[in-house]
Amino acid sequence: MTKAIAAVVAVVAVVAGLIWLARPKDSGPDPKAWDQKASAAFKPLVGDVPDLVQGAREWQAGQRSTEDFTQQVNTAVADFERSRKDVAGLGPSPKNKAASEL
Repeated sequence: MTKAIAAVVAVVAVVAGLIWLARPKDSGPDPKAWDQKASAAFKPLVGDVPDLVQGAREWQAGQRSTEDFTQQVNTAVADFERSRKDVAGLGPSPKNKAASEL
């Protein structure tokens, strides 16, 4: 489970970086505004994943109850779903239309 969470963090970081790098230089929607929306969309993921990894370690070590860890996972899943919806609603990047396919 910890490896899967670490993989999610890595994918999120790579995608966010690629989206930022792929921003086009032409006119159109404000790239800074889009970047702010993208950052806000990923914020729950970025905030939850390290805590989720720590919670998994504590649960595996017997330092956290299954009930507490299940609650933390359920909260993270709800945050991940909110991030998914927010990212889907971003629309194409003003810098690179293909970034939204990532």
